[in-house]
Amino acid sequence: MRKLAPFLLISMMVLGSGIAVAEGSDYLTAGSNDYGAYLYFDSFLGEFNALFSGILNGGNGTVEMATELYAQLNATYETLITYSSAGIGKNALEIAPDFVQLGSCAFRIASGNELFGEAFGEGNYAGARGAVIGMKVGLRDCRSAIDSISSVTLTGPNGTRLAFDVGELYARLGELELLVERYERLLDQVQVPENFTLSVSNPTPYAYENVTFYGFTLGLEDVRLLINGREYRANVTNGMFHLEVSFKRPGVYQARALALNGTREVFSNTVNVSVGEIPTKILASESVSQGITVEGYLLDYFGEGIPWKRIILSVGNETYYGITDENGSFRFSIGNLSKETNATLTFPGDGIRMESSLVLTLLPAKDRPVIRLFQEGSQVKAGEDVPIRGTVYGPYELSLTVYVDGKPHSSLKARGNFTFVVRLPPGRHEVYVYFSGSDELAPAASNVLVLEAVLIDYTRRFLLFIVSLLTAFVAYRLVTRKKPGSGERKGAVANVHASGEGVPPGGKPDLRRAYRVVYGLLKRVYGLPKSTTPRELLSLLGSEPFAGSLAALTRLHERHVYGRKGLSARDILGAIRHASLVIIGVFVRDEL
Repeated sequence: MRKLAPFLLISMMVLGSGIAVAEGSDYLTAGSNDYGAYLYFDSFLGEFNALFSGILNGGNGTVEMATELYAQLNATYETLITYSSAGIGKNALEIAPDFVQLGSCAFRIASGNELFGEAFGEGNYAGARGAVIGMKVGLRDCRSAIDSISSVTLTGPNGTRLAFDVGELYARLGELELLVERYERLLDQVQVPENFTLSVSNPTPYAYENVTFYGFTLGLEDVRLLINGREYRANVTNGMFHLEVSFKRPGVYQARALALNGTREVFSNTVNVSVGEIPTKILASESVSQGITVEGYLLDYFGEGIPWKRIILSVGNETYYGITDENGSFRFSIGNLSKETNATLTFPGDGIRMESSLVLTLLPAKDRPVIRLFQEGSQVKAGEDVPIRGTVYGPYELSLTVYVDGKPHSSLKARGNFTFVVRLPPGRHEVYVYFSGSDELAPAASNVLVLEAVLIDYTRRFLLFIVSLLTAFVAYRLVTRKKPGSGERKGAVANVHASGEGVPPGGKPDLRRAYRVVYGLLKRVYGLPKSTTPRELLSLLGSEPFAGSLAALTRLHERHVYGRKGLSARDILGAIRHASLVIIGVFVRDEL
């Protein structure tokens, strides 16, 4: 189960957290919210609360429980880093180290508590003092980690803000600090050793790892530590002295304590500390798009990224060199491969950190099909079938899943142009299609259509229909009204008679007058300057609902006026119809 937990987190964050996208954006680049990460990490806070309660109640198995928690969190952090290129949100990556630190310091508290009981029971009071010092360091680090966790705010579904409740953990830390104080009072009551003795919490640390030197003062004053000849002043508390240090380079260090007994210097025993190189680990994964990319992190024993270090990638007979950035991450782009190939990543070490390597199996890149969806307008009718067109570019037949608001809606097979139908309730909705991939093709998703489904007001539609009929009638009478003395219109009428088609009853239609009415109306309604040309007018209003009718009317007007072409009765009647539709569209827009 411990091995599966990190991959459960990946699934929760990538698949189970919903999708927050903008119109026209691609699903593969759309950012998910943090709800999955929140649920996953929040469950650990309950585990830590149970661990601390077990320590306070003297329960068995607390060290094993702390070990398990720390291992799970460490594996989670490594998994997040490994799959950071697969859409994992940055918030999860940023908060994971705080939980790893909480796991580490919780282990120090649990193990220190167990060590205190064993050492005190055996009369090893110096060892018991060291265990108490370790618990105090663990409590300090845990409080720091919880402070950091409490300051984090994550994004939940629909933009809600999520914060971790750490109140119970703070309460348990306060109780553990009181427990440590009781341990110190017990030690103050027992007999102290007769000799001025120096002890160390860990005689074999790694470089940069904190260790604590400690001992009893025995009434001596001005206690200092000499480490390889360099002097440090120790901290003195309740008859004990201690000093926390870390060593910057591997090697053997000698330490002893120095104090004053009146005017006489007193030296303790000598303690040897053997400092080793810091173990390192390479975490990496392959991502495939148009070519192959290998990316990952170089981490040290403490889980910190190691910046500005050389990484070597060997693929077959090719060798690539890279440098980690300030976060310890690296990236190699190596083009494509013809077959499955083993690759080796190597960090050669630097005298402070150990060499490490990782073998990856690289797979050839797959083509990613391009899928696009199209829909005229963003507003559709709620509760009615909405046809949506799409296109698969390339010679592929794909099995597609239609998603509505992040949930599977239907499935279809598509090659080239395709159409599917959705029926949406009132409100804002997001629609896209997803291809899950195959042996030959990489997963792909379409752009996301954002649609607003609105309820139909049938009473209003009926009234608008009546208004539109009246408006159309008035517009028709207006543009076909006879205007005496117009010789050009007679020519137009002659062309109509010559075509052999009838003339509409009630008057002789005039295309020029019809266009002038529409032209003047549009300039007044939209506040356009008098100098606006017909072509400019068409360009400015190209996104309006009546743009198609305006374009048809403009073409007929240009053909008749500028091209001096005769028009049939059908053409002139069509022009009058388009003029009427433009006028209706100006007043009722897309309500019909």
